Amino acid sequence: MVIKHFIVPLPEHVFLVAGKAYTLMKVILNTNGLSLDETGEKWITRLLLTNSRSFKNFINNADKIIKTDKITYKEMPRSIKEDLLYLAMPRFIWICELYRMQNYTKNDGYCSGLLIMDATSDGKSLASVLWYAVDKKQFTHNNIVWDEEYRPIENFRMGTYRNNLKGEWNGWQS
Repeated sequence: MVIKHFIVPLPEHVFLVAGKAYTLMKVILNTNGLSLDETGEKWITRLLLTNSRSFKNFINNADKIIKTDKITYKEMPRSIKEDLLYLAMPRFIWICELYRMQNYTKNDGYCSGLLIMDATSDGKSLASVLWYAVDKKQFTHNNIVWDEEYRPIENFRMGTYRNNLKGEWNGWQS
């Protein structure tokens, strides 16, 4: 048997379905001034639906020390961690992790950017975007257009988010 299609029921208050979330993500990531293409690097995006409580719990515990050949740093800078923990979020959110091709691994990679969208919105306006940052830049908008100047932040780093689904990583346990 070959499975060609399947249907995934969404929670009652999720109005931003996967297709629209993906389209909004592409629009944002291809906007002049925000585009990942402007970096000249290859990127991998990972879009997933989760609830804000699980996501904030993950952020609260993001204190891993990462060592590379050149530097040692904490996974997520404290100022970014606090921004995300204090950010008002609806019950369900879409998160899009942004990985440089060389930093993506199946089990232990880290992303260099994060886009958070309101899953309870219609996805037709920038008001659906709750938070967006890549590297040392946080982008903001006024619900109509993106601000021309980005807000400088500490270098964004976050481990791969795996808390919303059962899988090999947790032995298929909740």
